[in-house]
Amino acid sequence: MILFEGCRTKICKSILKKRIKKRNRKVVARGLNQASSLGIIFDANKKEDVSLIKALLKELPGVKELSAIGYYSVKKVPHDYISDKSWYFFTPNECDFLFRPKGEYFDAFIEKKFDILLVLDNSNHTPIEWLAAMSLSGFKAGRSGYYDHVLDFMIELKEGGTERLLKELKHYLGNLNNQNA
Repeated sequence: MILFEGCRTKICKSILKKRIKKRNRKVVARGLNQASSLGIIFDANKKEDVSLIKALLKELPGVKELSAIGYYSVKKVPHDYISDKSWYFFTPNECDFLFRPKGEYFDAFIEKKFDILLVLDNSNHTPIEWLAAMSLSGFKAGRSGYYDHVLDFMIELKEGGTERLLKELKHYLGNLNNQNA
């Protein structure tokens, strides 16, 4: 158990609430088929989820710029999770005392104005919430529930994991704002 986890999380959420008010973000609804830049924040604890996200990206040839951040909630990332230019995996070691991700990569990610930001987390991790809330992305989508205050578009799922969430996001965001539809 992490020392004073509940108190630290509450302080983080309080700071986050104040910082969100100061952020200026222009919301523009855009479908996955029209997006040229895509940001993804996800829970990387399940290898199947990483594979599902990679499969989704193969279905979106129009995405020219991608940045995906995976949060692995234990101290060390497994060797088969390799970070590169567009994929980055991090652990609690890269977060400060209040669970906020720290580093240049995270600062650049939240300042980047992606067309769409997908928040793919079913476990409600504070570092993922921080990144999603602080992001200047034009349109934020994910699962309804814990992140409602952060998202512009939410999918309510009674059951099912990342596979079901991705299927629903593809369905509802696929042709959003499509002039030809």
